[in-house]
Amino acid sequence: MTKDTQCELGIFLSVICRYDAIIIELLDIKHVFDQPLQLGSLTLGSPLLQGPLAGYSCAPFRKLVWDFGGVGYCTTEMLSAHNIVHRPHQPARYRLRDDSETIWSVQLAGSQPEILARATEIVHGWGAEIIDLNCGCPQPKIRKRKMGSRLLSDPEHLYRCVKAMRDATDRVLTVKIRIEPDDNEANRQVAEAINSAGADGLIVHARHWTERYDVPARWSAIQPFVDWVSIPVIANGDVDSLTSLQAAHQASGCAGVMIARAGLGRPWLFHQILTELNSGKTWSISQADQAELLMQHVSGLVTIDGEHLALLQARKLVAYYFPMVTLSDHCVAMKNQLSTLSDLTTLLNALLSQN
Repeated sequence: MTKDTQCELGIFLSVICRYDAIIIELLDIKHVFDQPLQLGSLTLGSPLLQGPLAGYSCAPFRKLVWDFGGVGYCTTEMLSAHNIVHRPHQPARYRLRDDSETIWSVQLAGSQPEILARATEIVHGWGAEIIDLNCGCPQPKIRKRKMGSRLLSDPEHLYRCVKAMRDATDRVLTVKIRIEPDDNEANRQVAEAINSAGADGLIVHARHWTERYDVPARWSAIQPFVDWVSIPVIANGDVDSLTSLQAAHQASGCAGVMIARAGLGRPWLFHQILTELNSGKTWSISQADQAELLMQHVSGLVTIDGEHLALLQARKLVAYYFPMVTLSDHCVAMKNQLSTLSDLTTLLNALLSQN
């Protein structure tokens, strides 16, 4: 055998090995993400979950996600446990649940076990199948009140909070946290506190609370959590496609994935990922359909917030639904002056005609 032949054979074998590895990886991820996920007493139709988005994940958005399918459940915006207990007349947007939502997850923020317990009882009464404790919010105003990611600094107190919620309901209880990239012992203590307090699932956002979203998620940092707890571990952070889903699962060994920001303006994303996983073909959506979805989204906002507030949010939503479209100066001016649904219709017609 000549050297050239040996070289060609080596290249051929390396390609075959890489192809086999890709096939094995796809089979592995398909085994996980094409199956139901057992979370406490609930069997979820999909291990892809929609995460909480402050200001955005209200019922009209969640309805669009459910309509496309591919999602195990959707989560509300973060709600203050204190406000739920002491201000019982919550705005409609926070309590509204669309008929399409067969499983409804409500996220609570709080730091006092007794308040969290009472809020859990109230949300249980609303009909929530899943109640989540926010232990990841990095906002200064939240941390100042010892809520969100601040809870991670005291695992014993975190245990008391989760245990109080556990004792207050038999519904599925989850906890959403962030990581300490350079302190695995701190991560372990947090994980064990949540597990021993009786949570049914652990959602791990693979960033530190000080890190912005331009810092890549450390999916491999999630893997130890899988070993530390006896409950499903859900990975969160930077998953926005089948490719990133595959990478996140391979690095973390997670039982499921929660997608939050990446789904904003893309309510079809969960359906797209599972369709591409099962078919092996690229799935896409037309700009006309995107425009129709944006119109449905904003129309839903009008019903709960009124036209004025809904159209103010629509100015931001245009960029989420059409991130790759460069608006003409005329369209930019129209977007910045949106005040009625009729204005939005005019803008979308102009946007579609320029592309």
